[in-house]
Amino acid sequence: MDLSLLVSLLLSFTLAKARIITDLSDGFCRNWVFGVNIINDTLYLINLDGGLLPGDGDNSNNYLVHLDLTQSFSVNNGSAYHLSLIDPNVPQLKGQALWSNAANTTLYSYGGHGLGNTSLDEGIWTYDIGKEKWAVQKTSIKPVRLFSGVSSNVPRLQGSYWVGGYQDRDTTRAITDESKVYANGMIGFNTTSGEFRQVEAPFTPVQNGALVYVPVGEGEGDGVLVFMGGEVPSVADGVNATMTPNSWEYVFVYDIAGDRWYNQTTTGTVASRTEFCAVLQHDPSSPTYEVYVLGGADYMSKEVLSDVSYLSIPSFHWHKAADIEQQRMSLFCQAYGPQVFGIGGRINWADDQDAGCYTMPAFIYDVNSETSRTTFDPAVTSYSQPSAVAERTKVSPYPATWADSSLRDLFVPKGTSSSTASALPEAKASRGASVGAIVGGVVGGVALIIVIVVIAVILVRRKKRSPNDTTKKGHLQTAELHGHCLPGQRPLFEGFNPSADWVIREQVDALGKLPLPWWLKWNSRMRWFNEDGTRHSGNPRTWERRFSDSVQEPRQEAKIQEVGEEEKVALLGMLRAMLAFRLEERPSATEVMEGEWMQKWALPELAKCK
Repeated sequence: MDLSLLVSLLLSFTLAKARIITDLSDGFCRNWVFGVNIINDTLYLINLDGGLLPGDGDNSNNYLVHLDLTQSFSVNNGSAYHLSLIDPNVPQLKGQALWSNAANTTLYSYGGHGLGNTSLDEGIWTYDIGKEKWAVQKTSIKPVRLFSGVSSNVPRLQGSYWVGGYQDRDTTRAITDESKVYANGMIGFNTTSGEFRQVEAPFTPVQNGALVYVPVGEGEGDGVLVFMGGEVPSVADGVNATMTPNSWEYVFVYDIAGDRWYNQTTTGTVASRTEFCAVLQHDPSSPTYEVYVLGGADYMSKEVLSDVSYLSIPSFHWHKAADIEQQRMSLFCQAYGPQVFGIGGRINWADDQDAGCYTMPAFIYDVNSETSRTTFDPAVTSYSQPSAVAERTKVSPYPATWADSSLRDLFVPKGTSSSTASALPEAKASRGASVGAIVGGVVGGVALIIVIVVIAVILVRRKKRSPNDTTKKGHLQTAELHGHCLPGQRPLFEGFNPSADWVIREQVDALGKLPLPWWLKWNSRMRWFNEDGTRHSGNPRTWERRFSDSVQEPRQEAKIQEVGEEEKVALLGMLRAMLAFRLEERPSATEVMEGEWMQKWALPELAKCK
């Protein structure tokens, strides 16, 4: 070969290998676990691996991507994605969080694992937007780097939060085998002072899920964080831990100002999933907030989802929305008004080329129209409360049962009636309980139900009795009440000569996981349950199933009108409150008598039974 030709080929190869691209005009295939943030009308992305980009030729290139949201563009147009090189001193990672400060002048990257080699630095790196400079953030302590956790950015509070995840050999050189060390608690970071603090989180260790900030609370309240989904490891420190998905029948709510977590039950139907994304929407003219969850995958079947659902708060009720055009997991989301950017991800559950390709990093899902769109419009900024939420809010603006009266007070305006708000008394500190106390607690709740029914009968009889009433007539009236007016014909908890453990199992099946101190004292729990309270064997007789076979089916057989949906919500709300595990969390007799079900259905029906 001619020497000059050889030199020319080598030179062209070197130039091609060293090429740095400035946009995605040459194409794109896939990328997942981005760090994403929208500030100053710009969408920023980090964790873009240049080695996957056509035309880059050098997988050591680490790019910062930004999209200008002041003008319209097609998300399928590669020239709209502007790329700039990140300082080579900044560790090249995947799965980082990207936070911002209150002034919208600085980005903060935290967490993630290394690409190929693990950086010794475990601190937070900052990006000065105006100066376009990266630097290490001075912090009160040097945090450990975590992966597979979730975070929430709250600039108005000068804070950011990270919960869950783990360390492994891709996050620290201290681990050299296949071990994963799962984190306990939640990390809080002050973007002004650089202070880190550890916050207790009773549902950790956990991986994945979503953490969403909701700015509720009267006056200048700090708002709450809502955690949903995620998987719980069988061991917090080890190899090949078995992961158990959390139930989607509840969410964890953190009162930031009160520094307290609550386990709040949800209603409605939603598909369980992992590696999904979530964003908050709020119509200023309405009292509700909606948390939209997009995509993800079923953890057990590995089926990737196109599903979109949303949790309306404060009713804590799930609604279904129209699907995204293509299934996607391992994606991240950011909202610009009703236009939700879905960023990156995988089409299939695979770590190689089988994960699938798509046109560009971003797609847009419009939550107002519940449709996917290819063109971003900066003029579309107003979100409207869904009609399904508006209709339900008229009937049930709040959950039938609050986890605690303190949580209720965060969401319910002062002056709201107790029946509308499903009020509960102020909870007191728990000192633990024996197995006998756990059984007795719920049995006491059943006894309270009987007492309340008797009170209702007495009140109605006192109101309606004439001077000619006889004792016999009163007995007949009571018999008629028991024969035809009570809603159910089977006991709530069943068992022939049951043991204490059997009764507790029945209670957990119906009412959910025990308060943590009690749960840990119940040594037989692992016979039936995982640590998150879900069953690992057998078919639980759930609350809904009990209502169906104890109330609806007997009424069908007797050709009696079934309990309607609105009455069902009110009745179950009352019963759940009365059956709260802790005695101090149960409503008083007066509160029950003033409740929605008693006032709208029970007392009027008792009057008819005369």
